Amino acid sequence: MSFLTRKNGLIWWAAFAIAAAMACASAAFGRLPSAGAPLTKGQAYPAPTHSWFVMPALGGREFVLAHVPPRSMPDGSARPSAMGLYRSVIRLTEVPEALAAWEDSVYAVFPARGDGAGDGKVRTVRTLRAQRFSDSDLWIDQPSGRMDTLPNLPGALRLAGLAAGFDGPIALLADERRSDIRLVALTDRVWRAVELPEPLLQTQRERGFARLDLFADADGVYVLARQREAWTIWAGRIPSSARGDSEGDSALIVDWRMSVLSPLGIDTLDSGATVMRMDSRWYAVANASAEVVDVFEIAADFVRRAASVDGVGPVRAIVPVDGLARLVVVSTSRPVNPIDPRTPGPSVGARVVELSLLTGRVFYSGPAQPLDPLGSGEFRFIAVGLILAMGLILVLVLRSEEPAGVHLPEGFSFAEPTRRVIATILDVAIVALLVPRLTGNSVLELFGPMVWLNGEAFETLLVVAVLGCFVGTVGEAMFGRTPGKLLADCEVISIAPRKEKDEAGEEIPRPGFGASLTRNAIKWFLFPVAAVALMDGSGRHRGDQFAKAAVVIPFDPEEEAQGPDDEF
Repeated sequence: MSFLTRKNGLIWWAAFAIAAAMACASAAFGRLPSAGAPLTKGQAYPAPTHSWFVMPALGGREFVLAHVPPRSMPDGSARPSAMGLYRSVIRLTEVPEALAAWEDSVYAVFPARGDGAGDGKVRTVRTLRAQRFSDSDLWIDQPSGRMDTLPNLPGALRLAGLAAGFDGPIALLADERRSDIRLVALTDRVWRAVELPEPLLQTQRERGFARLDLFADADGVYVLARQREAWTIWAGRIPSSARGDSEGDSALIVDWRMSVLSPLGIDTLDSGATVMRMDSRWYAVANASAEVVDVFEIAADFVRRAASVDGVGPVRAIVPVDGLARLVVVSTSRPVNPIDPRTPGPSVGARVVELSLLTGRVFYSGPAQPLDPLGSGEFRFIAVGLILAMGLILVLVLRSEEPAGVHLPEGFSFAEPTRRVIATILDVAIVALLVPRLTGNSVLELFGPMVWLNGEAFETLLVVAVLGCFVGTVGEAMFGRTPGKLLADCEVISIAPRKEKDEAGEEIPRPGFGASLTRNAIKWFLFPVAAVALMDGSGRHRGDQFAKAAVVIPFDPEEEAQGPDDEF
């Protein structure tokens, strides 16, 4: 009996292992979700649109959300991304049920979770945005390293379709057993019901549909009800809070318009074919599981083969690029050389086929291309950094020819480092208050990372340096003080050797205009040299040495000579 019990246990464990392996294989080799942002108002072909898809991460245990940057930049504001290129955005521990995109944002809906069944289950909805730095190839995701969480989507019904509009994601939920269809839209961070046309609900109750899909573009939202002999399309415009035509918490009312596509040959399309809407046209992608991609255009009076690609490998994602009416087919093959699975990036062996839906032409077919790591913004950042480093090295290495020791005029002593730091902080604060009035940019923006890569930080720094150098040069040449030194009770004097007639005619030796300009140019444009003053015995940095100047505080020699009274 014990032997039979152990045998039955082994059989159950083997069955469990086989089922788990099949589930993993399905996740590893099945089609993964993708989405392409549609053309919005004001955009025309060709347009810079974003696309997204999910791919297995290296190692196979996690997944990666990938971003296809715009392939076209008609306004010339930046360089378009190369064909065959996509970039990894963030790792995912589970595969989303669906993706939707609008402009530079992507929305991901994850499988329903929760205790029990029915209304107790909810779906997690997350989003992020992709932002380009100036005209570079560097993209930054907002938020960085994670996705923002939106209000949960009800999980009781099956997610039949997901789209996105101006206000956010739109979801089509269905339960074929109860003939229940619901359309909900996220408005002001609240999922609100959208009234569906009664003929659609009645047809679903009477005979049902082979498949339901949801699409959206700048003209509105589209509910596609597919049957073998015809496609019924319901189009309408969902009220938007941003446009001011959505009020209250009641269901959103849509003026639906119905159209039917029943051309000859539509019944030959598999019900499992992936349907897309691009450039106001309908397309169906079939046979993708057999390493062959056949794309058909569906119109009111014809079905035509738009493109066909053979030998693409195991297809992982079909990614629409609406701005160019293109299709990006991403497939994978077995990696040749193992790479550290912790390193994010395109999957080893990933292959990309990029083709036109208008002409069927294949623009690119080959391995996935990595991003160019150096764009103009990054080059500017590195170039300015190298110039500052070289200038700093030259100033630190070169020394002015000064005699041994520094002799101050009678009645002066070197200002303490703390006093000089306070004076510098006050000068920077005064200049920082003037910069917004001149340029409109705040100095506080320098603490953000984005302004350093798009070039705005360099403009603000240049204005600060020029303004600070001007104020310091004029103030020190004429009065021996800047506003900060005046408040800190210190001043700048010249320690350069003087002629006898100068010694007799001038009470306090002031630096000339040239010396003041040299000192302030080194201080403001090569500001790290100011820190050298903290390590110098006299508290003088290279600007002081080249200008033969010193920051001092005055004192009365007679009071210093008398010293404190001693009663004993």
